[in-house]
Amino acid sequence: TAHYVFVYDLMLSKRLRGDIGNLLDLDGGFYINDYGFNNPSSVPAGGQLINGLKFLTEQEQLDDSHAKGSQTAFETLLHKVYPGWEKYVVNKRIINRAMVNGIARRTNAKLLPLQSRAVRGLYLVGDSTEGSGALGMPCYDSAKKVADLLSSTR
Repeated sequence: TAHYVFVYDLMLSKRLRGDIGNLLDLDGGFYINDYGFNNPSSVPAGGQLINGLKFLTEQEQLDDSHAKGSQTAFETLLHKVYPGWEKYVVNKRIINRAMVNGIARRTNAKLLPLQSRAVRGLYLVGDSTEGSGALGMPCYDSAKKVADLLSSTR
């Protein structure tokens, strides 16, 4: 089934940070990706391309009534992560409800948590494991489940 996300893309004339490639805000449901972090040639010289996604709740997926609140919340997060970002905006694109389909390779196998029998304490996580959501969320979801499992065994 399709899921909807709130998309906020920014092109900045100046690189504000070079130490964050991906950031997941679990409290706000936001995911930020710096396009140029791993592929500098994809970014204008000296600039920065930032893609932000908010994973919408079932209620938020029904219409665009979440849009202003989602934009405000995302811009608040941007101020924390990229202080002064608004002074360097060259272009901005906002999509209130973009349809996404799960792109992770899925099987009916229940692979989480998958603990290695050969190496004690080794767990496998990622988009081929059982996790919720679309896009990169199964990776984060499976990693969090394993982290919670490890925390409870201490």
